[in-house]
Amino acid sequence: MDGLPLRCYADSQFKELKSVQTPLDGELALLMRPIPSTMATDDEPVIIGGLPRLPDDMDWPRQKDGTPTHFFAEFDLSRLKFHQNEHRTPDFPDEGTLFVFIPLGDRGFHTDYTAQVLYTAASTSDLPERRPPPDIYNVLEQDPSYMHSDGMTDDGTVILRRHVDVLPFFSPLSSFQNRELRQSGNEEERKRGFDAKMTQAAVHKKNIAKALQDARPLNALLDGHVSRTQSVQVLPASYARHLAESQSRRQNFDPEMLDWRFVYDWSHFFYARCLHRTRKEMRRAATNWFSKWFRSRILRRVDGHIAEFETIQYSPSDEFTPQASVQVPDASAPFDEQAKGWLLLAAGLKGPLSPHLQKAFVDMLVAIDRRAKKSGSNTDPRPAEIGLVDSYVRGSSVTSETTLTYASDAFAQAVSSELVLDPQQGDGMSQSDRWDLRLAKIYSSAASKSDHARAVLGTTPLQMFGRGDAVQSAVDDHIGDTLLLQIGEAFGLPLDIGPDMAVHLWIKPEDLRSGCFDHVETTIEMS
Repeated sequence: MDGLPLRCYADSQFKELKSVQTPLDGELALLMRPIPSTMATDDEPVIIGGLPRLPDDMDWPRQKDGTPTHFFAEFDLSRLKFHQNEHRTPDFPDEGTLFVFIPLGDRGFHTDYTAQVLYTAASTSDLPERRPPPDIYNVLEQDPSYMHSDGMTDDGTVILRRHVDVLPFFSPLSSFQNRELRQSGNEEERKRGFDAKMTQAAVHKKNIAKALQDARPLNALLDGHVSRTQSVQVLPASYARHLAESQSRRQNFDPEMLDWRFVYDWSHFFYARCLHRTRKEMRRAATNWFSKWFRSRILRRVDGHIAEFETIQYSPSDEFTPQASVQVPDASAPFDEQAKGWLLLAAGLKGPLSPHLQKAFVDMLVAIDRRAKKSGSNTDPRPAEIGLVDSYVRGSSVTSETTLTYASDAFAQAVSSELVLDPQQGDGMSQSDRWDLRLAKIYSSAASKSDHARAVLGTTPLQMFGRGDAVQSAVDDHIGDTLLLQIGEAFGLPLDIGPDMAVHLWIKPEDLRSGCFDHVETTIEMS
């Protein structure tokens, strides 16, 4: 990749393993499961986040325009498994360290920025950690949707360090032949191609579940944490649909599970997205009909909103005492104004929510969901109903779907932040302990799920080698290439990637064999 040193090594430096015939064409792949700090042994081959131990002769990678890239993971290749149960990984260096950097912030994967990979044949375990360059983006300011605030340092530049388990499993690969069959004009051939793909996907999924089943269990030290967490996750796929379900299925979405801390977190995330969207729309509009003078004046006003927002803190009172001055946000108001109202209410009040406040809060979620559904027609687009954008940027291109995305993202983040029923129990905890609680909650709630592997690892797990999870066409387009790394909604990662998004890092097999990581290709897909 541009700006990175070319490091190639002779084949004699790498292990040579005999190919093994398997019932399905495939290879040994590696799952990475984030683990609580209490389970870390300091011998894990992969560490997510923290600071890289870069050799002196390696510069911190930057994008083509000079922007520094955020450090994501460090791989000690000498500790990764090459073979297990007659299956083998692709050929890759059996010693040295791999550093993966990914672009975060406002100019992240949605631009032409790419992931960058550095490799050194030397061990780096005794090297000092390298601080990022001073001009690296503060992700929490640039785009809060990419990271959870507990997943990054306060300055928004360094991802929280997390240890992971590496779980080997056999993964059948897609083939050129099956892809051509699926694209054939012959219906019978297409069916054979799709049947083969489904068979391979089933084996892949089954072997992931088996690898997770064989993995070491959670450390007993977490038992106390698990007992203090909620047993039910409040994460509806569609607010209106879950509210319409019968009483017998209300365990999926029970308004009574809502508390002031949850409402505060949701409002905080959503309102922050609205503020930053307004700022972006203002800048975009400046190239059209806003004068520089008027734009700067309004931007100062928006910055004032942001400064005011940042002063709001969750500080529950000793008891919940509704006051006459407390007003339920107007359900007909723009959604960001409602969110600000809930934020102010939740900042100084302690739960549980009264029934009429629960209903008002849920009604807003339903209204957002319903409005987005109605906006699907191109002939009748509906406005975003974000008050700040409507006030300052008339004719904004932001749609109701954007609003729903922000609301859904905020809901998911609020769920992941809702550690305990009592909002005060989580106060005073270290960042690492809060994240351990989050992992404990994931693992404990997954025990009752039929698809245990997906409940623990997420829709798109963190994976090295093997079959990638297809969102669109990247996996088919890269048949014959090696999946160096897959990043998605892997639960327990500080990254906040959506459930229908996948980032893949692809490398040519010959480059992997020779230890050349300068030509790694990054693809990003979302539905």
